[in-house]
Amino acid sequence: MTGPLLNRTVYAGMVEALSWDVSILKGQHEGLISLSTYHKIQERLNGKPKAPLRKDINADFPLRGFVLCAECEKPLTACWSKSRTGRKHAYYWCKTKGCSQHRKSIRRDALEQDFEKLLNHAQPDKELFDVWAGMVATT
Repeated sequence: MTGPLLNRTVYAGMVEALSWDVSILKGQHEGLISLSTYHKIQERLNGKPKAPLRKDINADFPLRGFVLCAECEKPLTACWSKSRTGRKHAYYWCKTKGCSQHRKSIRRDALEQDFEKLLNHAQPDKELFDVWAGMVATT
């Protein structure tokens, strides 16, 4: 009975001892869960994660969730806001309550231009470049 709690077959009324070459057998005790429930748990634990698709993913805000607030270092969110004239404007903003920058907005165009400048000036250090060169040379 080693390993994580949810991997133990004994709770499904089964026994096994791999160290003694005893594969899964029906035990003489009643299981707490059914064997089908045990198999569903194993599929869930070992299968591909099934995270729900986020509804707020939008091509209008490619940096949402990746850019952090300068104050609290939590991811910024984004939205469209409508001005008094009815025009829509795109903003990134901090949604963290208690942060001094809470609900302070940054124009999308300004933030994305600054990000693009940062990318243009980014250079890998020598160690990272050597690792990359080694990977490319072996393929």
